[in-house]
Amino acid sequence: MSVLPMASAQMVYDHWLRTPNDMRWHLPLLRACASGLSVELGCSQGISTAALLAGAEEIGGDAMVVSVSTEDVGHLFRGHPHWSFLLGDSTDQHTVAAFQEAFPGRLIDTLVLDSRHTYAHVSAELTIWSPLMRSGGVVLVHDTVYAPGVRRAVEAHAARTGWPTMYLLPDNGLAFMVVHHAYR
Repeated sequence: MSVLPMASAQMVYDHWLRTPNDMRWHLPLLRACASGLSVELGCSQGISTAALLAGAEEIGGDAMVVSVSTEDVGHLFRGHPHWSFLLGDSTDQHTVAAFQEAFPGRLIDTLVLDSRHTYAHVSAELTIWSPLMRSGGVVLVHDTVYAPGVRRAVEAHAARTGWPTMYLLPDNGLAFMVVHHAYR
């Protein structure tokens, strides 16, 4: 979906709530979780982006959504004051460094993983991005039913960190993890 630069994310969010898609039932949760600095890894059509941005629009201030994708989708919300796009692989150190340079000293409040659906890739994303999160933040991982490797990666990370985790249906499943940095 091509979005006009000045379209509100709320309008796009409303569209995706009415349109069948594999995130539709999770969108209100994503919108509610948007606070401070939200980062999404994977941004194909901008569906979850719209939900996070609708939340950021409501919060205002310095609320920000950063989308990281290997697909150039920088046109989706170009010009939106609460959105930044990084073209790159979420597990590449250059991409992570570019994020840290753009947001020095800021910790991530909400992290959404929905890029490559393999155990290795999700495990790497969790390992790389978790230290950049604030304690009390949330990690949302999509496709835990559709891609069994995704759920295994979430379970392994939760076992290693002790982070409380629950799984939500429908729409291919969504893991909801609460971040705390007191690793076991």
